[in-house]
Amino acid sequence: MNKNSKIDFEKLYREQYNKVLRLCMGYVQGDEHLAKDLLQEVFIKVWQHWDSFKGGS
Repeated sequence: MNKNSKIDFEKLYREQYNKVLRLCMGYVQGDEHLAKDLLQEVFIKVWQHWDSFKGGS
């Protein structure tokens, strides 16, 4: 992972945080703590697979 990739990931995180959180809140019927756990898991997966991420979804 190079420095630009980290910066790009951080930008994606900031831009998509609220959208992903709302989606997670819907999945867990408004349980904020559980939604934030799911949100964290989503972004961990994105980070782990960043090199193959093409930005299309």
